[in-house]
Amino acid sequence: MTQLRDFPYASTTAAGNMAFDSAMLSACLPRDQILWRFYGWDEPAITFGYSQKWEWVRQQTGNFEGTCIRRLTGGGIVDHRDDLTYSLAIPATHRFHRSAAQEIYRELHQGIADVLCSAGLRAELAPCPGPCAEAESQNSGVCFQSPEPFDVIAPDSGLKIAGAAMKRNKEGILIQGSLSRAAESLPQKDMFIAGFGRFLEKWLEAGPTNDADPISRDAIAGEESRFASSEWNFKR
Repeated sequence: MTQLRDFPYASTTAAGNMAFDSAMLSACLPRDQILWRFYGWDEPAITFGYSQKWEWVRQQTGNFEGTCIRRLTGGGIVDHRDDLTYSLAIPATHRFHRSAAQEIYRELHQGIADVLCSAGLRAELAPCPGPCAEAESQNSGVCFQSPEPFDVIAPDSGLKIAGAAMKRNKEGILIQGSLSRAAESLPQKDMFIAGFGRFLEKWLEAGPTNDADPISRDAIAGEESRFASSEWNFKR
């Protein structure tokens, strides 16, 4: 059974957070561990999807006074000034590495919706019109502006509560996700994280979560230099 390990909640810079997530993806396969964490931001930060054009992103975020940084995963622009952020790295040895992205999103977000509902909130998945593999995205490229199929939404308002983006390579799958406090009053952070961990144990068929061994500072520092660079963020 693949081991399940988490890192303690911590806050750092935008480049530091993206570097840690990338290092998690690189570490999950050699360790044969599923790695996950929730984290905060030491500065006002917006992240945007790997494939998004910087000039368009700049137009959308022109009045933002903070750090704007490109993620390793896809998806749209995410404002992290009032959210609960997490990442999950699943090694390529896990059966999910062969699963369709839409199915992973659906199961992950159903789990998040269930955790929210267990805390007394109302949450459900956004519908997927027609075959989801063929459905065209209506998203403007700004993550919480409109829900994608299988995002978590508030039933009454239709506002998006949670979304995620994915990177899949030979090492495994990296999922970076966010829950918006603006869309819904989220449960107390530690309570939600505990519920999320229990969901992962069942969903991923992994043993109980234990503390992860630290990732080397050198590995994180090298990645941090990349994510902080103009070449990474603006040359696309």
